[in-house]
Amino acid sequence: MAKILANIGDYFAFKIGDGRYAYAQYLYNHELYASLVRVLDLITQSQATIEQIRAAGDLFPPVFVGVNVPIRGKLWCKVGSDIVLNFSFPLFRCRQGISYVAGKYYDWLLWDGVKYLPLGELPVQYRRLEYLAGWSSDGLERRILTGINEPYDSMI
Repeated sequence: MAKILANIGDYFAFKIGDGRYAYAQYLYNHELYASLVRVLDLITQSQATIEQIRAAGDLFPPVFVGVNVPIRGKLWCKVGSDIVLNFSFPLFRCRQGISYVAGKYYDWLLWDGVKYLPLGELPVQYRRLEYLAGWSSDGLERRILTGINEPYDSMI
């Protein structure tokens, strides 16, 4: 595995498609999926202060994203760091890709970072969980800009 250029707790600022700044914090390094980040609910015209960044909530649940490429390419800029306290690995939803009938999937699983729990049809209470996927930095930036989590928004 390539050396991660960020440290857990680092905050990053990066420009999204319309020139505004978005922010993320590196939370955890998973041995299979690598960098888990939280995307902050903070989008600004000019770079925010560290106090504004620290006070921001989450835009959506944590996601896996390759951080090395945007850091090396100077697309993501470290703007601060904090100790990640009380981290609890989030649940993710995913599919096996074997059971699809007329717009519904019947092969859902929950993943806790270690094991999978088969669900069959996805119960309503799990539909807001993040889909287990690895994001590119530009795909993540598009999601922040548009709010669309394609193709996962359309999956039931």
